[in-house]
Amino acid sequence: MRLNDNWLVEAGFSTDMPVTVSVEQGRLVIKPTKG
Repeated sequence: MRLNDNWLVEAGFSTDMPVTVSVEQGRLVIKPTKG
């Protein structure tokens, strides 16, 4: 899934940052992947 826009940077994400996407209570939750 490709997502981009300024809101990602404002939320603390950077280009090519690995993330985990999960479904919780009917929502998509995007979290940085801990390495």
